[in-house]
Amino acid sequence: MGSFFYGLRVFLNEVFLSAMAAVFVSQVIKIWFYMHKNGLSLNNLVFAFLSMGGMPSSHSAVVSALSLSVYFSEKWTTITFVVLFLSFIVIRDALGVRKEVEKQTSAIKAIMKKTGLNPDKYKLSTRVGHSYAEVAFGVMLGLVIAVAVHMLFV
Repeated sequence: MGSFFYGLRVFLNEVFLSAMAAVFVSQVIKIWFYMHKNGLSLNNLVFAFLSMGGMPSSHSAVVSALSLSVYFSEKWTTITFVVLFLSFIVIRDALGVRKEVEKQTSAIKAIMKKTGLNPDKYKLSTRVGHSYAEVAFGVMLGLVIAVAVHMLFV
């Protein structure tokens, strides 16, 4: 029985709760934005929850919350720098690489239309990247959540 409660401690620490709260809150906000723009329906709800891209960037929110909560927990140690480094990679990916995939998908769809193929048949998503505003909002949201969770633990 003691190992069960020890296992629960893993889920009740500041770093884990900050990251999970950032994912949850950013996804709820993303769903709200999508539903506000496209209307309230079960299809829109499922699509908003499962889609990539959109406001705010969940990836940016979770890595910024993770970075700040690791700093609060560990201060300036090797693990803090490792988490920061990985966070920059994730944020760069959200801005750059995924945005390029969007551009290439749009070009592929245009070529398919010109050659008489139906691009809708292949479910090529052109919404996989993030704008600077979406990433910035995600980072700010993650930092605010990390501070809020930290204040619960202090």
